[in-house]
Amino acid sequence: MVGARGQDAPSVAAQRAARFKAGLGGEAQGASRRAKRAAHLVTLRKEKMATTLAKRRRQDDEQDAEDDQNKARQGTAAASTTSAPSPVSARLNEHNCVGMANNTSIKGALTESAVKGVLGDDAAQWLMCTRHLRKQLSRRKDPPIDEALAHPGLVQRLTQFLQLLAQPEIQLEAAWALTNLTSGTTEQTRPVLEAGAAPLLVQLVASPSSNAALKEQCAWALGNIAGDSAESRAHLEALHAVQALASQVTSDMSPGLARTLAWALANFCRRRQPLEPSHAALPALHQLLYAADEAVCTDTCWGLNYYTEGSVEACLQLVHNLEIPGVGKGVSTRMLQLLADCEDNNWFKGSMPALRTLGNLAAGENPLYTQDLLEAGALDVFNKILSNPARKGMKKEACWLVSNVAAGEPHQVQALINADVLPTIVWLISTAEFEIRREACWVLTNCTMQATVDQVKYMVKLGCLEPICNLLDSKDTRVVQLALEAIRNILHAGVPEGQERSEHAEAVEELGGLDQIEQLQSHADTLVYEKAVEIIECFYGCDEEDENIVPSVHSTESKYVFTEVAAPPTGYNFMNGN
Repeated sequence: MVGARGQDAPSVAAQRAARFKAGLGGEAQGASRRAKRAAHLVTLRKEKMATTLAKRRRQDDEQDAEDDQNKARQGTAAASTTSAPSPVSARLNEHNCVGMANNTSIKGALTESAVKGVLGDDAAQWLMCTRHLRKQLSRRKDPPIDEALAHPGLVQRLTQFLQLLAQPEIQLEAAWALTNLTSGTTEQTRPVLEAGAAPLLVQLVASPSSNAALKEQCAWALGNIAGDSAESRAHLEALHAVQALASQVTSDMSPGLARTLAWALANFCRRRQPLEPSHAALPALHQLLYAADEAVCTDTCWGLNYYTEGSVEACLQLVHNLEIPGVGKGVSTRMLQLLADCEDNNWFKGSMPALRTLGNLAAGENPLYTQDLLEAGALDVFNKILSNPARKGMKKEACWLVSNVAAGEPHQVQALINADVLPTIVWLISTAEFEIRREACWVLTNCTMQATVDQVKYMVKLGCLEPICNLLDSKDTRVVQLALEAIRNILHAGVPEGQERSEHAEAVEELGGLDQIEQLQSHADTLVYEKAVEIIECFYGCDEEDENIVPSVHSTESKYVFTEVAAPPTGYNFMNGN
């Protein structure tokens, strides 16, 4: 007999009835409890994902594009004075300049003559010496950043060169050298800020007289500083750096400038505290999202992902309301288009941040965010990702996103059914790696919390009970809690009106679920224990005791009184078992 741990129940039937009525009785009461459970799990879901996203960003090596969001973007390139190559191509081209620097210097050391020329008063030497210094700082391996910073007055002189408006070549080389200095650590970036370079870089980005190459290089330096720390971002925001960068996003900007702007603006959206100053970046990011360049779209998706992290309602609303006249509203449609264009292993490099951004929107409080996703055809795209042998990380993200859709309203659960997403989820929870099965379990559990009786029956027919029951022996306590919650909700939905027995109870028992649930009554986790006890007492409790066989106590004497039972009319026949 199942009872409360360490206690004797005064009446099994009364206790079971009370427990059943508390959990399942009364339509209003049941709906209230159901809503509270849903709100609790969805809240936990948001908190869990907000934590794991940051960890994955540091540890997930499956996405090369994610590495490009690191602060050390290796400022080894800037556009030449005659053209504006992309940051990537410029980095590769700069590798050819290393040999020239090494011909006149010891590896890892600055050329003293170049430093003296930069610091000297001979203006004729400034361009050549600054360029030579920049090339040495552009080494892929062990650039002499610390040595450059150790030279008194060197950073200040490079900062002064930014003001030589009549000599744009020197401005470019100085900005390039400062970019390389800010590609290091916070300690290496600080002297550049202390020298007063930031306001000059902002001015050059926004200045109509700056050529495209100089604008791009200054934007790159600002992106490095923004990626350094929250304090560095705050310093730049006070100088209106975000507005200056956003103003350069135009239809006729060069490809190299577009890439640098997308990356720099994305850095201003990193883990915002507070969030307000980066709002100015949103319209520019929205415009960049429609670029034909995959690299631009990838960095833009990262920026929007950073901005929507934590599903802060004010941020989600701003992203949701973004609109380009004649092009589209919000970011969902464009991101889904980028994801839908993927074929087999040729995935959009920004798929991960795009999925996360859409998931952040779906986790928002406003159901319109999720509804817009559904109307834009999101489920077909997600199902394609879930059923394709793609990266494990993408499937996990897609499952998380679908779980947020499932946590919505019954008509959104119906949308999952209509799009044939749930058969894929059942397949994943049955056959995929555990991390994906865990995410798929969230989907089914959220569905059971929001689904109607008919929707639950559909899920049972799909075969969802077996894989859920198989998760009851998981070592992951949270997964066990989810599986128990799903089973409890399914059993609840299977109770006909006016009855106590669930039509799904026998299926759970046949699949070995009941045995597992009985064992979980001794689980160390209190919540697991309580859920297991609740399921057994509500759906598998003993039948009502026969009052005729329960002894009563004599009113005056200390003895039991047994009710007299009449013999059968034909008498007893013990040979026949009567």
